[in-house]
Amino acid sequence: MDAKNGTGSKEVHKKSRKRKAEMEAEDSSDEDKSTRERDSATSSSKREMKEKSRERSDSESEKKKSKKRKKKSKKKEKRKKKKEKRKKKKKRKKAESSNSDSDSDDSGSSSSEEEPRKKKKTKYKTVVRYSSISGKKIKMKIPKSSHDKMDDINRQQLRLFLNQTQ
Repeated sequence: MDAKNGTGSKEVHKKSRKRKAEMEAEDSSDEDKSTRERDSATSSSKREMKEKSRERSDSESEKKKSKKRKKKSKKKEKRKKKKEKRKKKKKRKKAESSNSDSDSDDSGSSSSEEEPRKKKKTKYKTVVRYSSISGKKIKMKIPKSSHDKMDDINRQQLRLFLNQTQ
């Protein structure tokens, strides 16, 4: 302030710098506090949301597991029923075969009794299996039509021709 000293304006300037720095520090500390509070609030809400989602996923996974268990138990029951049916069929066939043997020994003594109709014999025996994926029937042997036979002959001729040209 004085011209002699010349230090007055510098001191004022230093003081104002200190004040500004203090003000900025207070502001930053206030901002830090508010951001910390926000972060803690958001982190707690995030934690709560994660816990809720875990609970939901746990309950959903439990539901899925229970559904899978039910499906497995149903499949087991179906398998048991099929096994029982197969056993019954085998027993019937054995009984019928033993009956037919005893009937042949009688040599026509029971001609008045009606015999069960026999199924018409086909060239190919149809074997039915079930798909492990879809569960649908798969016919293993199907009689060939004339069209299929012609296709087989043509394929065979083509193979012969291609093998000769190599």
